[in-house]
Amino acid sequence: MNFAGTLYLNNATITGYTSMNYYTRKINTAIYCDGSLTIVNTGTSTVTNPFDDVSTEEDVHGMFITSKLIISGTGSLTVTSGTGGKNYNCGMRVGLRGNDFRIDGPEVTVFAGVAGSGGKSYGVFMDSIGTYAVEVRKGTLETHGYDCAGYADLSTAKYFIKNQYQQKFAIITVSENYDGSDAIDIEQDETYRDYKYIYVTNP
Repeated sequence: MNFAGTLYLNNATITGYTSMNYYTRKINTAIYCDGSLTIVNTGTSTVTNPFDDVSTEEDVHGMFITSKLIISGTGSLTVTSGTGGKNYNCGMRVGLRGNDFRIDGPEVTVFAGVAGSGGKSYGVFMDSIGTYAVEVRKGTLETHGYDCAGYADLSTAKYFIKNQYQQKFAIITVSENYDGSDAIDIEQDETYRDYKYIYVTNP
């Protein structure tokens, strides 16, 4: 589905994917937005990409948002990618034009799938030029990736999640296991890339 502007989800279930070219990339994704997108959620909503082909030439995503993504409202939103991905499999890929990803209210859970041989599996991929941190103003972010739960495509990105005051969360919950088992609390720094599960909440 290709959305722009504002998308209202009310106990919504979105399942499916569309394939396309994004410049030189071949991608498939459940939700695509060539621009900025605001999602206003109510209740329990899910977005699922059911694609299943580990040998695909495409990159596979749950959401692919080229600019800013804001998720507001209440309740919970779960985003799940499919299987496969020549270069990347991402639950969410956001900010290819240098914009940010903000959560303001809901509990957001993100699952990347298994990428193809040589590909990378990232729960949330901040593919940004400038702002590299997810901003959790209010709500929760829980993200899972087989290579890493959160990744900022910027060598100077020293942390991954900030609060409403534009400051990093001092402590985040992480695990080396995709399912979040044996999770521990750590001081947030550039080592966030070492973990396959990241959880933070801002009440």
